[in-house]
Amino acid sequence: MSIIPLFFFLIVITNQSHGLIWSSAVLDEEGIYLDLDKTFGPLYWVFEVYAFAIIFLGVYLSIQMLVRSSNVYRYQASAILVASLIPAVGVLLSAFDLFSFTRFDIGPIAAGIVTWIVAWNVFRLRLVDTMRLAREAVLERMSHGVIVLYAENEVVYLNSVAERLIGRSAEEVIGSKIEKLWKAWPGGCELSDHHAEVTKEITIGAGDVEQTHELRMSPLLDWRSRLVGQVILTLDITERNQAERVLRKYADELKRSNQELERFAYIASHDLQEPLRTISSHTQLLARRYQGRLDEDADDFIFYVVDGVARMKQLIDDLLEYSRVGMRGKPFMQTDTAELLQRVLSALQVSIDESQVKIFYNELPTLMADATQLAQLFQNLIGNAIKFRSERPLEIQINTVREGDEWHFTFSDNGIGIEEKFFDRIFQIFQRLHNREKYPGTGIGLALCKRIVDRHGGRIWVESKIGIGSSFHFTLPEKGISSE
Repeated sequence: MSIIPLFFFLIVITNQSHGLIWSSAVLDEEGIYLDLDKTFGPLYWVFEVYAFAIIFLGVYLSIQMLVRSSNVYRYQASAILVASLIPAVGVLLSAFDLFSFTRFDIGPIAAGIVTWIVAWNVFRLRLVDTMRLAREAVLERMSHGVIVLYAENEVVYLNSVAERLIGRSAEEVIGSKIEKLWKAWPGGCELSDHHAEVTKEITIGAGDVEQTHELRMSPLLDWRSRLVGQVILTLDITERNQAERVLRKYADELKRSNQELERFAYIASHDLQEPLRTISSHTQLLARRYQGRLDEDADDFIFYVVDGVARMKQLIDDLLEYSRVGMRGKPFMQTDTAELLQRVLSALQVSIDESQVKIFYNELPTLMADATQLAQLFQNLIGNAIKFRSERPLEIQINTVREGDEWHFTFSDNGIGIEEKFFDRIFQIFQRLHNREKYPGTGIGLALCKRIVDRHGGRIWVESKIGIGSSFHFTLPEKGISSE
């Protein structure tokens, strides 16, 4: 920016030898002011065009800054615009003899006014300090390190956190290549044209003082969107990694514990089947042979034994089925849930006809799932609605809605409803809310539903009001994310 003004300055002071700025100059003593009447040369007009272009460019940029600036910078932008307009107005008045004192050059006065406006802008409106304070507040006080690299990975800025991380001050590293002054600098971080953010992890120190940092490298583009550097944000993720390791350890232990528990439940329930069948067959034989031949108490005792054995067998069968969800689950495959629902309704057709149930459903999706377990889920929810129906004609509404990458299923009925305080309890194994005489069963149906939904990577919950009905909601990922 100084080359052209310097060139014209040299031409002016050597004008006597070439006359390119003015060819002649005569002192005019008319009036109250002395004036130098000059005949301008060709380079003077070149300089005038250049000066006007610079001035009006400054005015244009100042207007742009005023329009685009936020409210906090409007005063500064307005002052800069005024400072840009004053010399333009002064030059125009002098060039076209529009000033009342035609022999008086107002250029120096305009320059003086501009100087005062700029000084007021800097010292009163804190134009320079605002940017410096903003940088200190945002960058220097950040808890993360900030490093700015120019072409060929040369450091042009780093904040105090980055200084401590590298172990050197900004004055020592500015202009140096980052890979030469920082041993922990990872490879493969050179600038590329794809303009994508890159994330790297580095390890600093060893043993008890070992730290892990994440480097997030974002491209730095010029006004032509050309890649000229990168901005690096360093995050200390040591504690996060330690927490993740502990969490993974507990998750592995929990998974192993659950697998062992499932195996125990399966083996225990399977091994109990044989002695239970022996007890069941002999108590039934005892009942057939001696029913009515002993006294009334003996008949009651035999009935209690038979009934208890039957209920124990049902509990063991249900426990075996519950444990099989995790141990004997089939691989996920593309499953047409509409076709699956038709099979379930066919299996429940007798109960549906006896209860005169009306079932409505909209279009059902196709997703990755264990078809056998999904059918069991549908059957349990529809069977529960039939079992816990009210005196009103039963209606079951099945709806599905896509929510992102998963499907939201809703099974609604107008049955007896559930109290809110039991919403969580009903999904626990062997939990019953009603007596066995009125509503038979072991209380494993909804626990089994939850286990199936959990295995598919979804979640299940209920909304209900006593006397109005219940709505069972569950979600299933479209791509079938297994929890195993």
